[in-house]
Amino acid sequence: MSERPVCLITGAAPGIGYGIAQRLADDGWHVIMGDLDEAECRAAAERIGPQATAIALDVRDECSIEQALNEVQQAHGRLDGLVTTPPSVIRAMNHLRCLA
Repeated sequence: MSERPVCLITGAAPGIGYGIAQRLADDGWHVIMGDLDEAECRAAAERIGPQATAIALDVRDECSIEQALNEVQQAHGRLDGLVTTPPSVIRAMNHLRCLA
């Protein structure tokens, strides 16, 4: 488990999501980058380095959200931050109670 604070970022492969992930990683966070395009997300996480992990995540799909949160819980035991960049994020926020 990471000693760094852990943040899940949705829509993290391109643009603003990637920029936020890079900044948080530079500031000492472990960033979990979620995106529909898993291959692009993995490439983005590799550019950031070992403080970044990529996962497949579709915030429109409840099962995808639950799977992502379970992966975070298993790998890190906690979630310290959530950044949601796509517009359909209400489901992701509703499922945070799974980590409580």
